[in-house]
Amino acid sequence: MRRKNWPLGPAIVLLAWVVLYWGGLVNPLLLPSPWEVFLRLSRGLFSRDLLRDLGATVYRAGAGILLASLIGIPLGAFMGASQRFQRHFGGLVDFFRSIPATAMLPLFMVAFGIGDQTRILLVVFCTSLIMIVNTHAGVRNVSRARLMAARAMGATRWQSLSRVAVMDALPQVFTGFRVSVSLSLIIVVVTEMLIGTSMGLGHRIYEAQLIYNSVEMFAAIILTGCLGAGLNLILDFVEKRHLHWAGR
Repeated sequence: MRRKNWPLGPAIVLLAWVVLYWGGLVNPLLLPSPWEVFLRLSRGLFSRDLLRDLGATVYRAGAGILLASLIGIPLGAFMGASQRFQRHFGGLVDFFRSIPATAMLPLFMVAFGIGDQTRILLVVFCTSLIMIVNTHAGVRNVSRARLMAARAMGATRWQSLSRVAVMDALPQVFTGFRVSVSLSLIIVVVTEMLIGTSMGLGHRIYEAQLIYNSVEMFAAIILTGCLGAGLNLILDFVEKRHLHWAGR
């Protein structure tokens, strides 16, 4: 029977938390009881008040990622396939890619208000640039032997791009997508803290911090971390299951 190797990291962090709290080494206002935090987390999930915030955050991040994929992946593929297209727009992508999302937030608030559209469009702006860069690099580094083989078998330039270059670059495209998912969650949570809203994990964290409710704050932070870790596990499973040719 195969023995499972459970990760020690979470157990070590939890043990350190328990020791710091019960040893009185940290002010309870800054580090609450782990039992109270997990009790609040479970109670919030069953009463659905935390689930509403979780759903709002997932919706904003998911909508932004979907739109960014529809924009960034095709543009990155065209930039990788066309040196002229890359010469005209590559510098522009590098320019905007160097601007932090928080620096663009005031401009987006002036242009689109303080509703969900601002959070979603800011996610689109930042993550589409990451997808463009990764897709461009993947297409540019595609196996020349495969492209030549496709051309020798009568494939057109479009067929070579869509059926050979993009498929060969898909592992790197997916890497850009994974990075974008993590970044989208960060952007949404930060904007929920900075822009007025009535729902969202960032809003709950900020509201709890204002009234020094450390139990509520830690519960929301842990739920945010679980959301990011869960998404990463799902994407890792998808990559191993459907992109098994990566690196071959």
